[in-house]
Amino acid sequence: MEPVSTSAMVGAVVGYLASLVKEDKSVKEFLGQFSTATINWIKPIFFEEEEPKSDFKDFLNHPEDELNIEYVKNAINRGLRQNNSEIHLREIYTSLNSVLKKYNNTFDIRGNKNIIISGSSESTIKINN
Repeated sequence: MEPVSTSAMVGAVVGYLASLVKEDKSVKEFLGQFSTATINWIKPIFFEEEEPKSDFKDFLNHPEDELNIEYVKNAINRGLRQNNSEIHLREIYTSLNSVLKKYNNTFDIRGNKNIIISGSSESTIKINN
């Protein structure tokens, strides 16, 4: 796997969290699937006594708002200042990467540029002309 910058990993994690919220899926459940050390690192960034912190609650209510997205990115970046915490971000990113790869489809379409694609929900579609 190619090296991935910290900012790219943070962006991917925040984007995925936003998509979970938009789909009404549990962020807590998602965050709870990692190693104990990673959970112990990420949960206090967003939760206090099992409740979302005020700014994170705003993100949960409005995940598309740029200020909320920046808040989550900044919160993760502040959390990265702790010793050995990039390993926890990498664990989350690697898990996301494996989840997202299963939805990656490739279509090779040639011809008269009339394109019809069906049955490709939850997939990234890239069309090269």
